[in-house]
Amino acid sequence: MKTSLIRTIPKLSLFIEELGAGVVAYSSNNEIRVNADYIQGFSSDVKKEITEILYHEVEHSWQWFGNGKALMGLIEGIADFARMKAGLSIYDIKDMFQVTTTYSKTQQYKVLARTMFSLSFLVILTFLTGNQAVEYTVTNNAATTPGGMKFANQIGIEYSKQTMSSATEFIWKTFRQASNADRKDVPKVSLYIDSMDGVAYASNNEIHFSANYIQQYTGNVKTEFTGVIYHEMAHVWQWNGNGQPTPGGLIEGIADFVRLKAGYAPSHWVKPGQGDRWDHGYDVTAYFLDYCEGLRSGFVAELNKKMKTGYSGNYFVELLGKTVDQLWSDYKAKYKTN
Repeated sequence: MKTSLIRTIPKLSLFIEELGAGVVAYSSNNEIRVNADYIQGFSSDVKKEITEILYHEVEHSWQWFGNGKALMGLIEGIADFARMKAGLSIYDIKDMFQVTTTYSKTQQYKVLARTMFSLSFLVILTFLTGNQAVEYTVTNNAATTPGGMKFANQIGIEYSKQTMSSATEFIWKTFRQASNADRKDVPKVSLYIDSMDGVAYASNNEIHFSANYIQQYTGNVKTEFTGVIYHEMAHVWQWNGNGQPTPGGLIEGIADFVRLKAGYAPSHWVKPGQGDRWDHGYDVTAYFLDYCEGLRSGFVAELNKKMKTGYSGNYFVELLGKTVDQLWSDYKAKYKTN
């Protein structure tokens, strides 16, 4: 086998974490995270189930993603195909020929995996998955600068595209957007490495990342880059109140909530409970939203869904039964911070 056909992965890490209800596992940037809550609640042979999950998620680590253009349903189907070929998923043969117009996410993956046995059905079932294809492009406009060269040497275009694709899938899961109808219509996301001040910003499905910041960053720049991309990709996909007055701190807080849940919260963030107000934004609001998520699983997803058509401070009352100020007071009291 030609080594050029194999992805370069020097290290693969597994984390067992509390990920909340509705999540089993996910892989991102050579890291696999399995939900401890799912393990606890699984009533059958948990060792066998974990083995099956790991075959699926490790496949994600090694498979190619069509340079950022492949359908998510196809990617997941190939992962379940590997799981099935390992002899870890046994299905009734009649299930291979059941076709319907609506599939749950799990059904999509299983159907597509079975169909890999029969290529004549592959194209049909790929369309049935209902997942939109998103194109990812990366342009290094600062290629001759120290920061642009550091980006090329330590991060790279291919890794950037993979990170954008992984972030999209994670955000869809976090926002519980199972179908195209739930999501923003974004056919293409472009990343530009620019000579500019600041860190990064997203606008009109474009992300602009500072080559100056990359050059000056003294820690693990690849990990920091990944965390910032998850934040900015959240801006691409999140709803923002449909033009109605919406706290900017909430918008930024949701983006950092995504970064937090993906496991890319940097050490320089504040600690949970710190901050002067709930809509301070960024890390302060992210930890507050995580507290609210603990009160109601899926809170952030439901809040984001409501923000598709507008914004009201009453959304917190509708979802959690308390005003946002009451929730903030409870949050501060929990951590005993002023």
